[in-house]
Amino acid sequence: MSAKYEQEQVETICSECVFVDWEDEKQVGCQMRVLERYRDQGAKIKEITDVNGRTYNTLPGRVCVYCRPQKWATDKQLLDFDQCAVAVRKEVTFRCDAVVVIGLDETLDDALRTVEALKRGRVKPNRIIFLTYPHIRPSDFFHWANTLEIPWQFEVIMGKKKGHLQYIDLATQKSKTTYFALFYAGYEPPDNFLYCIDSFLNDQLQRFLVLKGLDDGNGFVLQRNTVKLVRGSIDDTNAIEKIEKVAEKQECQYLIKPVEEIVPTMPSR
Repeated sequence: MSAKYEQEQVETICSECVFVDWEDEKQVGCQMRVLERYRDQGAKIKEITDVNGRTYNTLPGRVCVYCRPQKWATDKQLLDFDQCAVAVRKEVTFRCDAVVVIGLDETLDDALRTVEALKRGRVKPNRIIFLTYPHIRPSDFFHWANTLEIPWQFEVIMGKKKGHLQYIDLATQKSKTTYFALFYAGYEPPDNFLYCIDSFLNDQLQRFLVLKGLDDGNGFVLQRNTVKLVRGSIDDTNAIEKIEKVAEKQECQYLIKPVEEIVPTMPSR
C-alpha cells in the first residue's frame, strides 16, 4: 500500500481512546507512548479541536493497534492504566502459524527439533501446520504429535518434491492467522524468532509485507492475504516476485525485508 493511499484512507483518532492523557479538555499525551514512537519514525501527528472545544491528536496514515475505547476497559473490568496496558499488549501479541515441511529425506525426529525450538520461544506459534509426504504414516504421526502439547494440523503432500514457493501456496490455503512462517523439519529457528517479529510490529510499531527467508527457504514470513492477493505461485509464477512488483508500483518496497534484518540471530541451515 502506498504512503499516499494510506494518508488519504487511514487515520487513527485519539479522542475516545482509554490511553489518552487529558489536561482539562486538551490531550497532552499518550500513556502508551504510541504517538512519540510514531513521531520518531517521521509520522505526522495532527492536532484537532472539535466543535465542543476538545483538542486531541489524530494519526494520519496509521492504524494504532493500541487504540481502545473506554467501553473496552469497562467490559473487561480493567481498573487502572497498568491493567489496561497488560491487557492490550496481550491482545496485540504477534499471532503466527508455523508451517513445518517434513520432506522426503526428513523424519519425525527432524520435525521434533524444529518444534522444540519453536516451543522454547517467548512468543509461541498459534499452531503448527505440518506438511508431509506419504513416507510419514498418519498413524505414526498422530501418535507422535499427541505428545507435542501445542495445537497442530497435519496435511499430506502428494506428487513430486516441491520448492518453498509451492509450500507457501499450501500454507496460504491452510493457515488461519494473518501471518505464517515457513521452516523445514530439522531446522532450529532461534528462540527469539517470533519475539523479534512481535517487538518489531508492536513495540517499534513498524510494518512489513514479507520477510524473505534464507536461501534454503527457512524463515519466510508472509501475510496470508497478501499471497492470496497476487494468487500465489500458480502457472509457474513466483509469488514473492509478484508481491515485490506490486510493492514497487505502490511505492512501499521498504515493507519487504530480509528476515535477518528483523531476526539477526537466524542461523543458516
